[in-house]
Amino acid sequence: MRYFYFLSFLLSIFLILIPSSQALEVIIDNSDPGCSVVGTWDVVTTGCYGDDKFTNGPGSGTETVTWTATLEPGWYIVHFRINSNTTYAKDAQYSIVHRDGTDNKTINQQRTSSGWFVLGGAYYFDGTATVTLTDLFTDYVGTLVVADGMRFRSIFSFVQMSDSHVGYSRGTSNTTAVVNELKTLGMVTMVNWGFDAPPPSFAIHSGDFTEYGQESWNTLMSIFSGMPFNVYFVPGNHDSTWSSCREKIRSRHGNPYYTFDFYDHGTQFHFVCLNSPVLQSPRAAFARDELDFLANDLSSLPPNTTAFINIHHPINGVSDPKPFDAYRLLETIRPYKVPIIFYGHGHSSNQTSFDGLRIVQGGSTYNDTTDKGCYNIITIMHDRIHIAKKVCGEATAATSVLNNLQIPASPTYPTITVTEPAKDSIQISSTVNVTASISGASGTVTAVHFELNGDATWRPMAGAGTGPYIGSVSLSGAVHGRNWIRVRFTMDSGGPYYKTVPFWQWDDYPQALWIVDLGAGSLSMPALYNEMAYVGTFGGTMRCVNVTDGSEVWNVPFPSDIVSSPAVADGRVIFGCGNSKVYCLDALTGTQLWETTCSGPMYSSPTIDGSSVYIGSIGTGSSSTYYLYSLNTTTGAENWKYSAAYAIETKPFVLGNAVFFGAWDSYFYALNTSNGSLKWRYRRNTNRYYSPGDSWPVASASANRVFVADREYYMNAINITSGTANWTRTSASSQAITTDGTGLLQRVTTGNLERTTFDNANVWSRACSLDSAPVSPICNRSRAVVVDQDGLVSVVNVNTSAIEYQFYVTRGYQLHPVNIDVNGNVYASTYEGFLMCINNNSVPAGTNNWTIYE
Repeated sequence: MRYFYFLSFLLSIFLILIPSSQALEVIIDNSDPGCSVVGTWDVVTTGCYGDDKFTNGPGSGTETVTWTATLEPGWYIVHFRINSNTTYAKDAQYSIVHRDGTDNKTINQQRTSSGWFVLGGAYYFDGTATVTLTDLFTDYVGTLVVADGMRFRSIFSFVQMSDSHVGYSRGTSNTTAVVNELKTLGMVTMVNWGFDAPPPSFAIHSGDFTEYGQESWNTLMSIFSGMPFNVYFVPGNHDSTWSSCREKIRSRHGNPYYTFDFYDHGTQFHFVCLNSPVLQSPRAAFARDELDFLANDLSSLPPNTTAFINIHHPINGVSDPKPFDAYRLLETIRPYKVPIIFYGHGHSSNQTSFDGLRIVQGGSTYNDTTDKGCYNIITIMHDRIHIAKKVCGEATAATSVLNNLQIPASPTYPTITVTEPAKDSIQISSTVNVTASISGASGTVTAVHFELNGDATWRPMAGAGTGPYIGSVSLSGAVHGRNWIRVRFTMDSGGPYYKTVPFWQWDDYPQALWIVDLGAGSLSMPALYNEMAYVGTFGGTMRCVNVTDGSEVWNVPFPSDIVSSPAVADGRVIFGCGNSKVYCLDALTGTQLWETTCSGPMYSSPTIDGSSVYIGSIGTGSSSTYYLYSLNTTTGAENWKYSAAYAIETKPFVLGNAVFFGAWDSYFYALNTSNGSLKWRYRRNTNRYYSPGDSWPVASASANRVFVADREYYMNAINITSGTANWTRTSASSQAITTDGTGLLQRVTTGNLERTTFDNANVWSRACSLDSAPVSPICNRSRAVVVDQDGLVSVVNVNTSAIEYQFYVTRGYQLHPVNIDVNGNVYASTYEGFLMCINNNSVPAGTNNWTIYE
């Protein structure tokens, strides 16, 4: 039966039944009022979208089907609906009328599967979209031209770039070329998918935008000035080491970690930009305050909002970040609809999955082989994501990175509840029970296991259905302190699914005398003074607690991060702050006594010597801003300042009339304490990467030497009088002087703590699981305490080398020293946000009756 449809009839009722203009997707079926017909078309009720479809031809092109949609102005991809059939026209003729003209398309309608297929785009429709199909085709292998549904999907694009390394080699020129291309970038053909990405709406940068941090910030900003859209930066390891850009990010984006939203026709897409590198370090971890920020931010979103995370480091390795930190991040985002984490670091454009979450790497605008940087073009089309690599200077985005990833309508990760052990609970038994259940998972549970501290030994748990499932593990003989379990549910469809729970285990000595939740991460070594402990945190808090029970004495907020380890003397607490100031508080009350504005963030730890305090600045990125300051301890008035060539983050050491410090300009300095004049400066290696910039130096008057490790892991013994090296050795990352002043403790990258003479003769070596982190041993009387970068603390008898006790302060990175008092109690703050006091009073000093981990 034949039907005749006339355009005049359809137009009379079209405006009544048009779809909502705020929709991300509008479908006009052939039988809808938005579809008009000229000529004679057959109606077919099989293999169609909706009730029917039209067929015709071959003809002269005078008979047409036209789909007309009223759309919110914007960019759209047009899809046509066709069923699986090999008899349709291979050269069907379409025309699409859009803001910029008419696009004529020849489309093969023969398909091996049924569905929606790209007709064309992206097109900008200024309120109305018109698509017309004629009955004309010439390839008579097909016998029919088919008109069924037409779909208009809103689309937007953005750029992901990474690893620009401005300030190094061709990083500046390569990145300039990329940015200049982006400034005029129009539509980009996504070669593998048959459509064009619209001009980008914004860009995210996944870190390492500079080579040396603040030094290249102004150049970076100059390169990106004049961009036609916003660029959102997150720091990488190069942006956070030497002279961290953290305060630059705060100034540009309002906070070191932050969010922004993009709305596509009223639909919110949420973007979270985090800091994965540790401040003033290339290593990766997530501070407590940052994950709390992320959790609070995601929980405040409207239900089922799509959110994306942007960081620098990949989370699927064994370090940077450590697995424990990666799992902490995953635990935070799993209850929400987060389809992708964008990252950088590896200078590649690729994607993979980790624990069921897609992670996408953003390429590099810097290329040291082809001299052509690249970036990712990312399109979001309703509920679909496509990503392609675009090489600077090439006409198209020809390399597929991610094809047609579906954004789910709601969060898909099931809820795993672990009731034993409870998060951050204290376990006082040598056996820890594990109890877990699951809800919201598809399929049937086939097995449940758990591992301890990432040991990859998956222990079975007994139960049925969705749980509870029960297991246990003996911790007798294990290291006390921070531990974690990871539960795994294996399903017959989907998964596996995981849940990570950290806890404390203190069933015997050593044990925690107290643990304080700081509410924010800390890189500040607790200072001890008159039965008080003082520590700074991210977000800007200086806290004083009573060492007897951890009770708070006072807590003073500040406007930026305090990573400086405070110095305390004569009733004054002195420390640096990220807001370019040095503060002095009354040690008893927390009342501010003075503040002094310096040049650049003050991440250095101060040294008090009588009436003067010495502290360094990482500068502002400009020359003559990297100062070592001498301030009056009573008033904060500047005595003098000395300009190094680059950032100063170390803790100076004072001996006699000299103050010693290293800078990230490759030099180690000795200055006169009286006026700041240069006594000498020493350089072992001219490469700034290997500067003695973050190791805390120590000096001995009897040996007439100052000792400092550099970042090529050479220990340098420098003659105080001449400024020349008496000796150097390899494989050492930090140092301390024994309390009695007779020898040197060296942290050795092969894993040992070594006591040597001042001539580097070995007295003893003790395996302590150490590494290359520039974290100093701390001595007090006959004991030294040292922590490896995985959080294992060892208390060592300096005279005998015996390990008195060990515990884990964290299971991620621990990149600052822990302190020890005269009784052998250890005080530690962590990136996880805890301050604690640990003792081992049941073990006589100098014995080895505790299990030792080497």
